[in-house]
Amino acid sequence: MRDLRAARPYARAVFELARQEGREEVLERQLRLVADLWDRSAPLRRFLTHPQLDRAAKHAALLRLLGDRLDELGRRVLDLVLAHDRAALLPAIHAVYRRLWDEERGVVQAVADSAVALTDAQRDELAGALTRSTGKTVQLTVRTDPALVGGVVVRVGDRILDGSMVRRLARLRERLRGGSGGGYAFEH
Repeated sequence: MRDLRAARPYARAVFELARQEGREEVLERQLRLVADLWDRSAPLRRFLTHPQLDRAAKHAALLRLLGDRLDELGRRVLDLVLAHDRAALLPAIHAVYRRLWDEERGVVQAVADSAVALTDAQRDELAGALTRSTGKTVQLTVRTDPALVGGVVVRVGDRILDGSMVRRLARLRERLRGGSGGGYAFEH
């Protein structure tokens, strides 16, 4: 949470730069690339956050790793972040940037965890229902989680729609414990 708050000014600034140049999508891909690299490499994280190494060495190392996958704007963003010794914010900057770009396009990200793999038709139906309910274009990521037993849990922004069998069973258990089960319990 703190990282997202600290990343907002950087993300807004680089989003404005990208918007001025009409390169929002290109910069999103480049920020995602850098954030993924950060997440995958503990040695890189230690190197980039080492207080005794200078910014030029950190910048050069990142450019060697990323090669020609960064354009001039991507390099300027890295330079800005490293100049302020904020390399640890790179994933959060990407997350905030992505939200800003999505907002501008009327897109919302959703993640659906399903007990079993969804068919393409089910995926399309779920995305369509979410689009109708939010009034925005939904980009849906579907994951499989057998622990759900059955059903789907969907996260859209800050909202969670829990239609899992685990949740339904928990509600039924609570109703039965509380005496509001809506019926009678018989023992044989």
